[in-house]
Amino acid sequence: ATPSLPEEEKKKQFLGREASGLLPEDKGKSEAQAYSFFVKVTIVFQVLVGPGLATALYLIATTASPSFKAQVDAKFAILRAHGLGSAYAAWVLVNAGRTMAQIGANAARDAARVERPDQHVYQLMAETGPLADAPYVMLTNVGPVGRFNRAQRACYNLDESMPLFLVGLMLVAAVFGPLAPCVAAVYAYGAATYARLYKNDLNQRLGGFLFLILAYQVSAGLVLLVAVKTTLF
Repeated sequence: ATPSLPEEEKKKQFLGREASGLLPEDKGKSEAQAYSFFVKVTIVFQVLVGPGLATALYLIATTASPSFKAQVDAKFAILRAHGLGSAYAAWVLVNAGRTMAQIGANAARDAARVERPDQHVYQLMAETGPLADAPYVMLTNVGPVGRFNRAQRACYNLDESMPLFLVGLMLVAAVFGPLAPCVAAVYAYGAATYARLYKNDLNQRLGGFLFLILAYQVSAGLVLLVAVKTTLF
């Protein structure tokens, strides 16, 4: 219980939920519908926006600075000569695999009608008796405890994608040098903003999340660009 909170504040987390703790049926989608939606969003960001912005950044940087273009071309040549483009191709494939797993998890969330920041749903294992129909155990989402839960979820969300993002960023830095800190700066701003907004309010988190997605997908696009240029051409 949260006795230190006003009664109206306590009741907020029960608004728009069934007695089980799940979102109402009209708020959910079938898993197939949700999967289709997330595939479309992924195509927009990971196939179009990320590679498009990465290519534009590459062309602008190499056109504006002939010396930078010479450095990048020399690194391409080294990667081709030693077969190192395969490391970039491997990262692209691993990233694609993780993306598909994430799409599946998000689709299953929508079908299960589980609201964020919950990542798991717990049930009292009572087949009979007064607890047999007890609601699911969900995260508290109001007051200081709710802020803590959302802050923790923001950190975990960043941690989950950090290893793959960092490896990709290091691969980018090896070829494109100063472009990597630029991408990292956008990511750092997005991470700080996302964590702060998520802690304050569940529905505000997308403001910072868009910067995170932008930085991640531009970095991924640059890795893909290197993979293509050093393995196919």
